[in-house]
Amino acid sequence: MRAFVVGWCLMAASSVKVCSSEETSAPGSAKAAASGSVSASVSAVTPRIGGQVLVVGDHSVELLVHKSGLVEAVVADASNQPVTAGVGFAVSAPSKGGKSEAIGLTFVPAHARFQGNAKAGVELISGPLEVALTTSGKTAKATLASGLALGQPRFGGNLLIADGQAFELLLKPTGEVLAFPSAAVNAPKFELEANVPVVGGARERVTLRFDAPRKCFSGRARAGVELAGGTIDLGVVGKAGVALGRLEQVPLRAEAAHGGAVLVAGDYSIELTERADVVEAYAFDAQGKALTTADLGVSLEFGGRPETNVALVWEPEFGCYRAKLRDGLELDTTPIQITVATGGRAFIGAAASLRAIGEVRLDPPRLRTNPQLAAETRVEANLPSKPEFRADVRVPDVRAEVGAEARRALGAAAAVKIAPPKVSIQKSASAGAKAGGAKASAGFSFGVK
Repeated sequence: MRAFVVGWCLMAASSVKVCSSEETSAPGSAKAAASGSVSASVSAVTPRIGGQVLVVGDHSVELLVHKSGLVEAVVADASNQPVTAGVGFAVSAPSKGGKSEAIGLTFVPAHARFQGNAKAGVELISGPLEVALTTSGKTAKATLASGLALGQPRFGGNLLIADGQAFELLLKPTGEVLAFPSAAVNAPKFELEANVPVVGGARERVTLRFDAPRKCFSGRARAGVELAGGTIDLGVVGKAGVALGRLEQVPLRAEAAHGGAVLVAGDYSIELTERADVVEAYAFDAQGKALTTADLGVSLEFGGRPETNVALVWEPEFGCYRAKLRDGLELDTTPIQITVATGGRAFIGAAASLRAIGEVRLDPPRLRTNPQLAAETRVEANLPSKPEFRADVRVPDVRAEVGAEARRALGAAAAVKIAPPKVSIQKSASAGAKAGGAKASAGFSFGVK
C-alpha cells in the first residue's frame, strides 16, 4: 500500500500537537499571560472547507483566507465537533500594503462557518496568520507560519489547499477528476491522489497525473465506477504525513446542456448563458440532475462590485432563472460571483469570467483512429507547416489493461512516421464560439455551505 495511504490513515486516527500561548482573564483582575508554551492535543483534526488547520488551545481552527479580504473559518472542539457559539474569534493577517490586518470573525448560520472581512480596499497576501480564540473567559493564541491567501477559482470549481498548495477541483460525471494548481507548474515530480465518493456510498481512489496540455492534474475512476457528489480528500502520492486537503461538499460538475458555462456552488451546478441582454441560469443538483422547479434564490454579482448585484427570477416557460443585464456588462470578460440560497443556507460560486471557463480544456485529447486503444492511450500531435507529421504515442497509466498485441502496435506506431490522413485531430472550439445563440463558457466557489 502506498505511503500516502498510510499517512492518510495515521493523520485521521492520531492526535495533532501544536504549541500555542494562552492567556487567562478573570473578572476584576488583570490578564495573566503564560510565559511558556502549552501543548494542546486535539483528536482527528481534519479539514472541512478546503482550508488549513491549526490547533488553538483546546480547539482546532480551519482557515480559508481570500485575497479579497474575506476570512472564513470552522472551529471544532477536542472531539472534532463543530463549535458555533460562545466563541470570540480574531485573525491577524498580512496585507499587500505591508501591514497586519486585524479581522474579527462571527458565526454566519447561512454559510455554516465563521466569517469576517478586512477593511474596504485591503488585499490580503500569503504569510503568517495569528489566531486568537476566546472561550469561557480564556484566550488561546496560535500562529500558522505559512498561511495561503487564495484568489477566486478560474474555471468554476472548488478551491482546496493540500500540502501547502492550492488547487481548483472539478469532479465530472464522466468519472474524471481534475485539479488545477493555482501556481503555474511545468513538469512536477509528484502525483496527486483523490479519494472520491461513488454511487452507492463507496469510495474510489483516483491517481491524478500531470497533464501538460491542459496544465492540470487529471485522473479517471475505473471503468464502470460512477462518481457521486460528496466529500473529497486530496493528497500527494508516496508522501507519508502529507497535510491532506478536504472538502466535505463537492457536487458533480454538470455538463452544459444549453451551450453555456457551468459553475459549482455548494450542492449545485449552475449553467449560465447570455442571450442578448438577458442572463439565464439553469440549476443542477449535486449529482448533475437538472432541477425544474423554483426552489432556489439565485443572484449574480459582477466584477466584485456589490452595486452590480442582480436577482434572477424563475420563469417556467423557459425552465430557468432569468434577469436582464445592466448596460455595459460583458460576461465574457467580467469576474462573476453567483449565490444560491435555499432552506436558510447560502452557497457561493464564482469564475474569473465565462471566457476563462470556455478556454480551459476540460476534456482529454482523443485518439480516434483506433477505438480500442483510444480509451487507454493519449496522443500529443504536432502538425508543422511542412508535410512531415510526427506523433508521440505513449501509455500514461501503468495500470492500463492493454493486451500484448496492442502494446506492440503502440511501440511500432511510436517508432515510425504516420501519414497525416490517418489521424483525426479534434480541435477545441474557441471561447468566443456560440452554440444555439449562447456564448460557450463555464465558472468559483468559496466552498460555502
